[in-house]
Amino acid sequence: MSLACAKAAAASQGVPLFKHIARLVGRKEDRYLIPLPMCNLVNGGKHGAGTLTIQEFMLQPLGAKTFGEAIRWVCEIYYTLKNLLSKTFGENATLIGDEGGFGGVKGETRDVLNVLEKAVEETGYSLGEEVVIALDAAASEFYDPSSRVYQLDGKNLAVDELIDFWVGLVEEYPIKSLEDPINQDDWKSWKKLTQRIGDGVIIVGDDLLTTSPKRIRRALEERVCSGILLKPNQVGTLTECLEAFKLGKLWGTPSVVSHRSGETEDTTISHISVGLSNGQIKTGSVVRSERNAKYNELLRIEEFLGDKARFVGEGFRDVWKDMW
Repeated sequence: MSLACAKAAAASQGVPLFKHIARLVGRKEDRYLIPLPMCNLVNGGKHGAGTLTIQEFMLQPLGAKTFGEAIRWVCEIYYTLKNLLSKTFGENATLIGDEGGFGGVKGETRDVLNVLEKAVEETGYSLGEEVVIALDAAASEFYDPSSRVYQLDGKNLAVDELIDFWVGLVEEYPIKSLEDPINQDDWKSWKKLTQRIGDGVIIVGDDLLTTSPKRIRRALEERVCSGILLKPNQVGTLTECLEAFKLGKLWGTPSVVSHRSGETEDTTISHISVGLSNGQIKTGSVVRSERNAKYNELLRIEEFLGDKARFVGEGFRDVWKDMW
Protein backbone atom coordinates (compact mmCIF):
# COMPACT_ATOMS: atom_id res chain seq x y z
CA MET A 1 0.00 0.00 0.00
CA SER A 2 2.81 2.41 0.91
CA LEU A 3 4.62 1.87 -2.39
CA ALA A 4 1.36 2.11 -4.34
CA CYS A 5 0.67 5.50 -2.74
CA ALA A 6 4.15 6.70 -3.69
CA LYS A 7 3.65 5.61 -7.30
CA ALA A 8 0.26 7.35 -7.42
CA ALA A 9 1.79 10.54 -6.00
CA ALA A 10 4.55 10.49 -8.61
CA ALA A 11 2.02 9.92 -11.39
CA SER A 12 -0.17 12.80 -10.18
CA GLN A 13 2.86 15.12 -10.38
CA GLY A 14 3.88 13.77 -13.77
CA VAL A 15 7.36 12.81 -12.56
CA PRO A 16 9.27 9.52 -12.35
CA LEU A 17 9.08 7.71 -9.03
CA PHE A 18 12.76 8.36 -8.30
CA LYS A 19 12.19 12.13 -8.50
CA HIS A 20 9.24 11.92 -6.11
CA ILE A 21 11.39 9.96 -3.65
CA ALA A 22 14.14 12.58 -3.91
CA ARG A 23 11.54 15.19 -2.96
CA LEU A 24 10.32 13.12 -0.03
CA VAL A 25 13.77 13.14 1.56
CA GLY A 26 14.55 16.74 0.61
CA ARG A 27 17.37 15.87 -1.77
CA LYS A 28 18.60 17.89 -4.73
CA GLU A 29 16.63 17.00 -7.86
CA ASP A 30 19.11 18.23 -10.46
CA ARG A 31 21.58 15.36 -10.12
CA TYR A 32 21.42 11.68 -9.27
CA LEU A 33 23.65 8.72 -8.54
CA ILE A 34 23.21 5.45 -10.39
CA PRO A 35 24.11 2.82 -7.77
CA LEU A 36 26.98 0.38 -7.77
CA PRO A 37 25.39 -3.09 -7.92
CA MET A 38 26.19 -5.98 -5.60
CA CYS A 39 25.74 -8.82 -8.07
CA ASN A 40 25.21 -12.33 -6.73
CA LEU A 41 27.31 -15.03 -8.37
CA VAL A 42 27.18 -17.94 -5.92
CA ASN A 43 24.41 -18.92 -3.50
CA GLY A 44 25.06 -20.95 -0.37
CA GLY A 45 23.43 -21.61 2.98
CA LYS A 46 19.65 -21.93 2.80
CA HIS A 47 19.63 -20.23 -0.60
CA GLY A 48 21.65 -22.96 -2.31
CA ALA A 49 21.66 -26.75 -2.66
CA GLY A 50 25.36 -27.42 -2.03
CA THR A 51 27.46 -27.47 1.13
CA LEU A 52 28.47 -23.81 1.33
CA THR A 53 27.75 -22.10 4.63
CA ILE A 54 27.89 -18.48 3.48
CA GLN A 55 24.68 -17.36 1.82
CA GLU A 56 25.84 -14.97 -0.91
CA PHE A 57 29.09 -14.44 -2.78
CA MET A 58 28.82 -11.19 -4.74
CA LEU A 59 30.92 -8.89 -6.93
CA GLN A 60 30.93 -5.10 -7.15
CA PRO A 61 32.30 -3.79 -10.51
CA LEU A 62 33.53 -0.48 -9.13
CA GLY A 63 35.98 0.17 -11.96
CA ALA A 64 33.23 0.50 -14.57
CA LYS A 65 32.43 3.96 -15.95
CA THR A 66 28.68 3.45 -16.37
CA PHE A 67 26.01 1.17 -14.94
CA GLY A 68 25.63 -0.45 -18.34
CA GLU A 69 29.32 -1.27 -18.44
CA ALA A 70 29.17 -2.61 -14.88
CA ILE A 71 26.41 -5.07 -15.75
CA ARG A 72 28.24 -6.16 -18.90
CA TRP A 73 31.34 -6.93 -16.83
CA VAL A 74 29.37 -9.06 -14.39
CA CYS A 75 27.61 -10.94 -17.20
CA GLU A 76 30.98 -11.82 -18.72
CA ILE A 77 32.38 -12.95 -15.36
CA TYR A 78 29.20 -14.92 -14.58
CA TYR A 79 29.55 -17.17 -17.63
CA THR A 80 33.30 -17.60 -17.17
CA LEU A 81 32.57 -18.62 -13.59
CA LYS A 82 29.94 -21.10 -14.76
CA ASN A 83 32.53 -23.03 -16.77
CA LEU A 84 35.09 -22.94 -13.96
CA LEU A 85 32.62 -24.12 -11.32
CA SER A 86 31.52 -26.99 -13.55
CA LYS A 87 35.13 -28.08 -14.08
CA THR A 88 36.08 -27.68 -10.42
CA PHE A 89 33.01 -28.97 -8.57
CA GLY A 90 31.01 -30.86 -11.21
CA GLU A 91 28.00 -29.93 -13.33
CA ASN A 92 25.60 -29.75 -10.38
CA ALA A 93 27.56 -26.80 -9.04
CA THR A 94 25.90 -24.56 -11.61
CA LEU A 95 22.34 -25.21 -10.46
CA ILE A 96 20.63 -21.85 -9.94
CA GLY A 97 19.99 -20.64 -6.38
CA ASP A 98 17.36 -18.32 -4.93
CA GLU A 99 18.96 -15.06 -6.08
CA GLY A 100 20.17 -16.38 -9.42
CA GLY A 101 23.69 -17.29 -8.36
CA PHE A 102 25.14 -20.75 -8.85
CA GLY A 103 23.71 -22.77 -5.98
CA GLY A 104 25.06 -26.31 -6.15
CA VAL A 105 28.67 -25.88 -5.04
CA LYS A 106 29.96 -28.56 -2.67
CA GLY A 107 32.95 -26.91 -1.08
CA GLU A 108 34.08 -24.37 1.48
CA THR A 109 34.32 -20.59 1.58
CA ARG A 110 37.89 -20.25 0.31
CA ASP A 111 37.24 -22.79 -2.46
CA VAL A 112 34.61 -20.48 -3.94
CA LEU A 113 36.65 -17.31 -3.42
CA ASN A 114 39.62 -18.87 -5.23
CA VAL A 115 37.49 -19.87 -8.22
CA LEU A 116 35.80 -16.47 -8.20
CA GLU A 117 39.21 -14.79 -8.29
CA LYS A 118 40.23 -16.96 -11.23
CA ALA A 119 36.99 -16.17 -13.09
CA VAL A 120 37.50 -12.42 -12.75
CA GLU A 121 41.07 -12.64 -13.99
CA GLU A 122 40.27 -15.00 -16.88
CA THR A 123 37.55 -12.60 -18.02
CA GLY A 124 40.17 -9.86 -18.22
CA TYR A 125 39.49 -7.76 -15.13
CA SER A 126 41.56 -7.03 -12.05
CA LEU A 127 40.20 -8.35 -8.75
CA GLY A 128 40.80 -5.80 -6.03
CA GLU A 129 41.05 -2.87 -8.44
CA GLU A 130 38.27 -3.04 -11.03
CA VAL A 131 36.12 -5.59 -9.21
CA VAL A 132 35.79 -6.31 -5.48
CA ILE A 133 34.00 -8.97 -3.43
CA ALA A 134 30.97 -8.60 -1.15
CA LEU A 135 29.65 -11.37 1.13
CA ASP A 136 26.35 -11.96 2.89
CA ALA A 137 27.18 -14.48 5.59
CA ALA A 138 23.69 -14.72 7.16
CA ALA A 139 25.48 -15.92 10.30
CA SER A 140 22.28 -16.31 12.32
CA GLU A 141 21.46 -19.23 10.02
CA PHE A 142 24.55 -21.24 10.99
CA TYR A 143 24.61 -20.27 14.66
CA ASP A 144 23.54 -22.96 17.15
CA PRO A 145 22.09 -21.18 20.22
CA SER A 146 22.12 -24.34 22.33
CA SER A 147 25.88 -24.84 22.03
CA ARG A 148 26.69 -21.20 21.23
CA VAL A 149 28.88 -22.14 18.30
CA TYR A 150 28.89 -21.30 14.59
CA GLN A 151 28.92 -24.28 12.23
CA LEU A 152 31.03 -22.89 9.38
CA ASP A 153 32.80 -24.92 6.70
CA GLY A 154 32.44 -28.13 8.71
CA LYS A 155 33.91 -26.64 11.87
CA ASN A 156 32.39 -25.50 15.16
CA LEU A 157 33.63 -22.01 15.97
CA ALA A 158 33.18 -19.92 19.09
CA VAL A 159 32.35 -16.30 18.37
CA ASP A 160 35.92 -15.08 18.90
CA GLU A 161 37.14 -17.76 16.49
CA LEU A 162 34.56 -16.59 13.96
CA ILE A 163 35.78 -13.02 14.32
CA ASP A 164 39.33 -14.25 13.67
CA PHE A 165 38.03 -16.09 10.60
CA TRP A 166 36.49 -12.91 9.15
CA VAL A 167 39.55 -10.79 9.92
CA GLY A 168 41.76 -13.33 8.18
CA LEU A 169 39.43 -13.60 5.19
CA VAL A 170 39.28 -9.85 4.48
CA GLU A 171 43.07 -9.69 4.73
CA GLU A 172 43.42 -12.52 2.21
CA TYR A 173 40.81 -11.43 -0.36
CA PRO A 174 39.59 -8.01 -1.61
CA ILE A 175 36.33 -8.14 0.34
CA LYS A 176 34.87 -4.66 0.78
CA SER A 177 31.43 -5.46 2.18
CA LEU A 178 30.48 -8.07 4.79
CA GLU A 179 26.81 -8.50 5.68
CA ASP A 180 25.47 -10.22 8.80
CA PRO A 181 28.79 -11.80 9.86
CA ILE A 182 27.61 -12.44 13.45
CA ASN A 183 24.37 -13.72 14.99
CA GLN A 184 21.79 -10.92 14.94
CA ASP A 185 21.36 -10.87 18.74
CA ASP A 186 25.05 -10.65 19.66
CA TRP A 187 25.54 -6.89 19.53
CA LYS A 188 28.70 -7.02 21.63
CA SER A 189 30.49 -9.29 19.14
CA TRP A 190 29.26 -7.19 16.20
CA LYS A 191 30.93 -4.18 17.77
CA LYS A 192 34.14 -6.14 18.40
CA LEU A 193 34.31 -7.27 14.76
CA THR A 194 33.57 -3.78 13.41
CA GLN A 195 36.36 -2.34 15.54
CA ARG A 196 38.87 -5.02 14.52
CA ILE A 197 38.19 -4.78 10.79
CA GLY A 198 38.19 -0.98 10.74
CA ASP A 199 37.26 1.29 7.84
CA GLY A 200 38.49 -0.90 4.99
CA VAL A 201 35.38 -3.11 4.93
CA ILE A 202 31.75 -2.06 5.39
CA ILE A 203 30.09 -4.28 8.01
CA VAL A 204 26.45 -4.28 6.89
CA GLY A 205 23.52 -4.97 9.18
CA ASP A 206 20.47 -6.73 7.74
CA ASP A 207 19.12 -9.32 10.20
CA LEU A 208 20.70 -7.17 12.90
CA LEU A 209 18.71 -4.08 11.92
CA THR A 210 15.66 -5.28 9.92
CA THR A 211 15.41 -1.75 8.40
CA SER A 212 13.98 -0.67 11.76
CA PRO A 213 14.71 2.99 12.59
CA LYS A 214 14.74 2.10 16.29
CA ARG A 215 17.35 -0.65 15.87
CA ILE A 216 19.37 1.43 13.43
CA ARG A 217 19.53 4.35 15.85
CA ARG A 218 20.80 2.07 18.60
CA ALA A 219 23.32 0.37 16.28
CA LEU A 220 24.77 3.68 15.11
CA GLU A 221 24.95 5.09 18.61
CA GLU A 222 26.78 1.98 19.84
CA ARG A 223 28.84 1.70 16.61
CA VAL A 224 28.11 -1.98 16.15
CA CYS A 225 28.10 -1.86 12.34
CA SER A 226 29.26 0.48 9.57
CA GLY A 227 26.58 -0.07 6.92
CA ILE A 228 22.78 -0.36 6.67
CA LEU A 229 20.67 -2.62 4.46
CA LEU A 230 17.37 -1.03 3.40
CA LYS A 231 14.43 -3.32 2.55
CA PRO A 232 11.15 -1.40 2.16
CA ASN A 233 8.90 -4.44 2.54
CA GLN A 234 10.88 -5.68 5.55
CA VAL A 235 10.08 -2.69 7.73
CA GLY A 236 6.61 -2.39 6.21
CA THR A 237 6.32 1.13 4.77
CA LEU A 238 8.27 3.40 2.47
CA THR A 239 8.10 6.13 5.11
CA GLU A 240 9.97 3.99 7.65
CA CYS A 241 12.49 2.92 5.01
CA LEU A 242 13.24 6.56 4.19
CA GLU A 243 13.52 7.35 7.89
CA ALA A 244 16.06 4.53 8.23
CA PHE A 245 18.07 6.00 5.36
CA LYS A 246 18.01 9.48 6.89
CA LEU A 247 19.34 8.09 10.17
CA GLY A 248 22.26 6.60 8.29
CA LYS A 249 22.79 9.90 6.48
CA LEU A 250 22.85 11.75 9.81
CA TRP A 251 25.65 9.46 11.00
CA GLY A 252 27.47 9.39 7.65
CA THR A 253 26.80 5.66 7.35
CA PRO A 254 26.50 4.10 3.86
CA SER A 255 23.39 2.14 2.95
CA VAL A 256 22.45 -0.56 0.44
CA VAL A 257 18.95 -0.66 -1.04
CA SER A 258 18.07 -4.35 -1.23
CA HIS A 259 15.75 -6.91 -2.76
CA ARG A 260 14.43 -9.95 -0.88
CA SER A 261 15.36 -13.57 -1.50
CA GLY A 262 11.83 -14.12 -2.80
CA GLU A 263 11.10 -11.42 -5.38
CA THR A 264 8.72 -10.21 -8.09
CA GLU A 265 9.39 -8.17 -11.23
CA ASP A 266 8.46 -4.94 -9.45
CA THR A 267 11.19 -2.33 -10.00
CA THR A 268 10.44 0.07 -7.14
CA ILE A 269 13.77 -0.49 -5.39
CA SER A 270 15.60 0.75 -8.51
CA HIS A 271 13.77 4.06 -8.15
CA ILE A 272 14.33 4.17 -4.40
CA SER A 273 18.08 3.81 -4.85
CA VAL A 274 18.29 6.49 -7.55
CA GLY A 275 15.93 8.80 -5.66
CA LEU A 276 17.97 8.54 -2.48
CA SER A 277 21.21 8.44 -4.49
CA ASN A 278 22.50 6.19 -1.74
CA GLY A 279 25.16 4.66 -3.98
CA GLN A 280 24.60 0.89 -3.71
CA ILE A 281 21.93 -1.64 -4.65
CA LYS A 282 21.70 -5.37 -4.03
CA THR A 283 19.27 -7.19 -6.27
CA GLY A 284 20.61 -10.61 -7.12
CA SER A 285 22.37 -12.12 -10.09
CA VAL A 286 22.25 -11.24 -13.77
CA VAL A 287 19.81 -14.07 -14.55
CA ARG A 288 16.15 -14.65 -13.57
CA SER A 289 13.59 -12.11 -14.70
CA GLU A 290 12.72 -10.85 -11.22
CA ARG A 291 16.37 -9.83 -10.75
CA ASN A 292 17.01 -8.51 -14.26
CA ALA A 293 13.87 -6.36 -14.09
CA LYS A 294 15.64 -4.12 -11.55
CA TYR A 295 18.84 -3.95 -13.58
CA ASN A 296 16.93 -3.16 -16.77
CA GLU A 297 15.05 -0.37 -15.01
CA LEU A 298 18.34 1.13 -13.81
CA LEU A 299 19.67 0.98 -17.37
CA ARG A 300 16.59 2.88 -18.55
CA ILE A 301 16.93 5.46 -15.76
CA GLU A 302 20.62 5.97 -16.56
CA GLU A 303 19.76 6.57 -20.22
CA PHE A 304 16.81 8.85 -19.32
CA LEU A 305 18.85 11.07 -17.00
CA GLY A 306 21.88 11.40 -19.26
CA ASP A 307 24.39 13.90 -17.88
CA LYS A 308 22.20 14.52 -14.82
CA ALA A 309 23.26 11.11 -13.53
CA ARG A 310 26.60 9.74 -12.45
CA PHE A 311 27.51 6.11 -11.94
CA VAL A 312 28.93 5.70 -8.45
CA GLY A 313 31.85 3.39 -9.22
CA GLU A 314 34.84 3.68 -6.91
CA GLY A 315 33.24 6.40 -4.79
CA PHE A 316 30.48 4.19 -3.43
CA ARG A 317 31.54 4.64 0.20
CA ASP A 318 31.38 8.44 0.30
CA VAL A 319 30.16 10.12 -2.90
CA TRP A 320 26.50 9.85 -1.81
CA LYS A 321 27.24 12.36 0.95
CA ASP A 322 27.68 15.10 -1.69
CA MET A 323 24.18 14.69 -3.15
CA TRP A 324 22.45 16.98 -0.65
